[in-house]
Amino acid sequence: MSIIVSVKINDGIVMAADSATTFFRDTGEAFQSYDHANKVVNLVKGLPIGVMTCGGGGVGNASVDTLLKDLRAVLTANGAQAIDPNKYTMEAIATIVHGFFSGKVTASDFKGFLLLRICGYSSGRPLPEVWQVHFS
Repeated sequence: MSIIVSVKINDGIVMAADSATTFFRDTGEAFQSYDHANKVVNLVKGLPIGVMTCGGGGVGNASVDTLLKDLRAVLTANGAQAIDPNKYTMEAIATIVHGFFSGKVTASDFKGFLLLRICGYSSGRPLPEVWQVHFS
């Protein structure tokens, strides 16, 4: 069982998660669980963007934590999906997260359940936002 909690207030977002996670076989059957997973991640170092995860602990052969680190590299590189720290929206970040994980889920024929909750501030905005994507 996974538990994630986010509380949005004017001053910010509190994010918390348990540390248990489960890996699924290609059939969707759970086969291995871990008690010390990293389920709350700062998506872009130096920016107020966090991602919490629950459900499947990995997609294909990679853990969700590893995939989020891979996505961080994409967002901070000089490529087409790099974000401008002075001009991004949380909606755009959620769309990128969804697209990145959609590709991984499709390529691995993922049959489990995965939820990613993206929390943070759009650049220049005074109030926090919460977005969510899931795969099942």
